[in-house]
Amino acid sequence: MTIAVEAPRRAAVVLVAVAIACVVLRGSLSSALVTRGDDLTYRGDSAHARTIYRRALALDPENVTAADRLAFGEFVSHRRALVEDAIAVATAVLRRVPNATSVRMDRAIAYQLLKRYDAASSDFARVGASDGDTRAYVFAGLDALHAGDRRRARRYLTAALRLDVGQTVARRALRTLGS
Repeated sequence: MTIAVEAPRRAAVVLVAVAIACVVLRGSLSSALVTRGDDLTYRGDSAHARTIYRRALALDPENVTAADRLAFGEFVSHRRALVEDAIAVATAVLRRVPNATSVRMDRAIAYQLLKRYDAASSDFARVGASDGDTRAYVFAGLDALHAGDRRRARRYLTAALRLDVGQTVARRALRTLGS
């Protein structure tokens, strides 16, 4: 009689312990999956690596490293569907972690590849402002120029020069704008 009562209780205890372990170890498991994905990437198995990075994000939707690796792996493929997915992945993570500049930079590059220069410019400018990143400001300025917004282009390129007076690309681009 005791054995019949103990079995369900033990099963319940085990299930609760596993549930608690999943919550507590979620971040560690997600990080371990990123390491596995990196190994696959180095071996040239990028499709499998993307699957592993996606699993890492499923475990921890705020894993910026997993999102960065996944988005990067997708946009370097230059396949439109994967580039669009890179934007979707980055956008989802940025909703949760708005200051994830590496993910924002990935999304900006993906926007660039799809010739969505206005969106790319905005993302690059946010990275430039938050990190004091001259290169991001230059990209923001050049993309604003591609989008036809000369005023924003001038503002971003000037910001790049304020950070680095030796920034020749920004200087040349401003010269072509007549500044």
